[in-house]
Amino acid sequence: MAQLPKAYENFKRAYPKIWQAYDRLGAAVHDRGPLDKKNRELLKVGMAIGARLEGAVHSHTAGRSRRAPRRKRSTMWFCLA
Repeated sequence: MAQLPKAYENFKRAYPKIWQAYDRLGAAVHDRGPLDKKNRELLKVGMAIGARLEGAVHSHTAGRSRRAPRRKRSTMWFCLA
């Protein structure tokens, strides 16, 4: 996992039990939800765009174009614009 922002790290240190519970909840939702991996990622990108969180958009799109087949790259970035 990538390095978390300082605010998250501070919260994790200050409230370890709450952080553990939150982390377990996230894992349970991730593993048992109705969406496959691709749709979860697209949803995360959409939420980041909608919330205008530039860092989150970069985080959720970093390296994606290099892994996408060449014919899909332009479509993917067009959708993000």
